[in-house]
Amino acid sequence: AFKNAVQDDLWHHLTQQALEDKTLDKDKTVKEIMDTWTLQMGFPVLNVTTDDLSGSATLTQERFLLSKNASSSSTKDSYRWWIPITFASESNPNFNVTNPKFWFSPKESKKTIEIPRNGWVIFNNKQTGETEYVPWATALDRLSYINAMFQHTGVYGAV
Repeated sequence: AFKNAVQDDLWHHLTQQALEDKTLDKDKTVKEIMDTWTLQMGFPVLNVTTDDLSGSATLTQERFLLSKNASSSSTKDSYRWWIPITFASESNPNFNVTNPKFWFSPKESKKTIEIPRNGWVIFNNKQTGETEYVPWATALDRLSYINAMFQHTGVYGAV
C-alpha cells in the first residue's frame, strides 16, 4: 500500500542526507530552516554594517517590501528567516566556499560577527541565495580589487 508524500517527508530525508554529508549542523533540521521560507510571505533583506576598527560586522534582517507604508512597519519584526551566511574577504578571498560559515537565526534580531580588519568583505559567495550584493563603496575605494571580485561573481561574466 502506498501513501501520499507530504512536505515534511522531503524535509526529513533531506535532513538525513545533509547530516550524513556533514553539511548541516546536528542541532538543525531542513524542515526548521525551510519552514521559514515556505510557510510565510516574502523574503528577507540582509543588511550588513561593517566596523573596520573593531573588525566586526553587524547583520540585521527585515522583510523585503517594494513600498513601505505605516502598516508595514507593524509586521516588520514578525517576519524572519534562517539565512545561511557566507563571505570572502581580502585576507581570505576564497569565493568557492558556499557552505555557511554560520546561520542567521529567525530568533535573532541582529547578529555581530568577527571579520578581517581593514579590507573588503563580500557576503553571499557565488550568490547562492536569492540576493545580489556588490559593495560599491568598498569597490570604489579599492579599485585594485574590483577585477578579482567580478571574476569570482559569475553573474557579471568575464571582465
